[in-house]
Amino acid sequence: MKCCKIFLCATALAVAVFSSVYGQKFNSKEEKQAYEKGLKHLEEKEFNLAAQQLTQAVKMNPANAHAQYWLGMAYFEGGFRKKAVEPLSEAYKSNPNLTPDLRLYLGMAYQFSLEFDEAIKMLNEHKNQYKGKDRDSIVRLTDRFIMQCKNGKELVANPVSVTIENLGPNVNTKFPDYAPVITADESQIFFTSRRPGNLGKDASDGLPYEDVWYSDYVDSAWTPAKNIKAPVNSIYHDATISVSADGATLLVYRDESGGGIFLSDLKGDKWGEPKSIGKVIDSKDYEPSASISADRKTVVFTRGNVNGDLDLFISTKDKKDRWTEPKNLGPVVNTPYREDSPFLHPDGKTLYFSSKGHNSMGGYDIFKTVRQEDGSWSKPENLGYPINSPDDDLYFVVAASGRRAYYSSLKDGGYGDKDIYVITFTQPRPKVKAQTDTVVAQISTQPEQKVEESFAEMSFTELTLVKGQIVDESTQKPVEATIYIIDNEKGDTVSVLKSNSATGKYLATLPSGKNYGISVQKDGYVFHSENFDLPKGADYAEVNKKISMKPLGFAVGSKIILKNIFYDFDKYTLRPTSIAELERLLKILEDNPKMRIRILSHTDSKGSDEYNMVLSNNRARAVVDWLISKGVAKDRLEYKGMGETEPIDTNDTDEGRQNNRRTEFEILSL
Repeated sequence: MKCCKIFLCATALAVAVFSSVYGQKFNSKEEKQAYEKGLKHLEEKEFNLAAQQLTQAVKMNPANAHAQYWLGMAYFEGGFRKKAVEPLSEAYKSNPNLTPDLRLYLGMAYQFSLEFDEAIKMLNEHKNQYKGKDRDSIVRLTDRFIMQCKNGKELVANPVSVTIENLGPNVNTKFPDYAPVITADESQIFFTSRRPGNLGKDASDGLPYEDVWYSDYVDSAWTPAKNIKAPVNSIYHDATISVSADGATLLVYRDESGGGIFLSDLKGDKWGEPKSIGKVIDSKDYEPSASISADRKTVVFTRGNVNGDLDLFISTKDKKDRWTEPKNLGPVVNTPYREDSPFLHPDGKTLYFSSKGHNSMGGYDIFKTVRQEDGSWSKPENLGYPINSPDDDLYFVVAASGRRAYYSSLKDGGYGDKDIYVITFTQPRPKVKAQTDTVVAQISTQPEQKVEESFAEMSFTELTLVKGQIVDESTQKPVEATIYIIDNEKGDTVSVLKSNSATGKYLATLPSGKNYGISVQKDGYVFHSENFDLPKGADYAEVNKKISMKPLGFAVGSKIILKNIFYDFDKYTLRPTSIAELERLLKILEDNPKMRIRILSHTDSKGSDEYNMVLSNNRARAVVDWLISKGVAKDRLEYKGMGETEPIDTNDTDEGRQNNRRTEFEILSL
């Protein structure tokens, strides 16, 4: 269960509630009844009901310091901590020594209200006047809150340039809605909700058990959310943890056998029965949160105790597709406090997570760290205000573009409880602070402010998103094909994906810094290839591409472009980056022993006609020679140089000339 309230003080609440009834003086029978009902609800941790009753008691007798105190506690523990300031301050005015922790809670309430100077003043009073046996631990705790207030003052004085908007009533309700996860292209959002319509009955706190819900982004709007239903949801707690970049694998936390991480795969339009991620990751310890990488080969997750330490760990898959022993991310990322809700961006190197340590301004703040080439992690950077607040900021996910992020928060102006919000980064943050620059922090519930920029860069990502649909060329019906993404330089398969059997849709993420070959394969079809050469530092881009697969039975006479055949400049020597593509061509010839093909090579219009014809002929022959060296019979192969005679694009641009420089194979017979 991921929505439990976090109590900030070790006070024995039930004992305190009972003891506060005795010796009280009331102005009326009605006041006493409201007060006692409020305490009873508070004892049962029914904070909303407690606040309703105690509000009535305070209205009847504002001088009742105990009623004011407990009303403040009901607000505070119920999550409405800003509202706790007024009743707690009234209790403090009436009797500063009413309870040992009055100043502590009033100080924290000021902290949550961004009144940091008042908070520091009250927290110092609490630290200096507290006389209990546990004074040393209380002083350490209070000093931590004071440090958070100082962090908060600096962060609020230097807000980041963002807008924060509620996702609206199609997604959010007056009930708790939280823990959003998104597909890389933001076409779909999954989240956890405790609204009516969930499969289970009400839990002990009076709200339905958690269920997973989802919404699609259609025509620039989120559709009305739907319950994902069984088998993903059960009659107990089922909460979102992570979703793969293409939306085909969902990680959920199930309240089963003590709780654990489960995976469900989308097959067509049906979600499969969730299965445990395995004991290597889902151990006997507490693992409430995780994030799976775009290639499904890495998981970053939280491990620790329910009420104790939580650290971030990482596990990768080995060559046998098994999860390796998890490794702690180490002291640069993990602190003596709690780290939780990791999100590994589709770029494969940027990790967002929540922490109560580092320079948090209170509760959990969201931080960013980047994995370096040597495998180490950079010093975490606080994402700043107003993304972060003194309250718990958790479950933060970022779109592939880096331009938007989603998280859940309890904000004024929401629909009643935690809602899901979208954060838009209105501009990339400068790498170097400019003394005269200013930025604007905007949030739907706060006025505009102008302040000087001084915090870390929040830039857009170096990533290309390739998505679209794979169909049968003849029928235009969806095809479930296997998509291999290859690092051409190393010849390694980076990841393997499948298009959806019901829709043919696919999505692949390609971090910058590699030359990628993409091979789309399906039994009974000629393979299709694409190439993406993305130098290091290449900006974010989206490519929408419909891929038509040629059925083998209808392929005679077809010409298939081999987009990952490369030659040395102005020569006909095959580069090593061509090997993976050549091996795919070899495989189709081995699988179809009667197939005869002709290799065709083309150039752009630069150079003389005669030179281009000779060069293209030699290049086509180089491919044939390689195939013969691998055992393909000569009588199955032909080659021909086409020079510049058959352009498929303009020769007036670099991109057009690149498209014209190509190698094809033509199927002569089967």
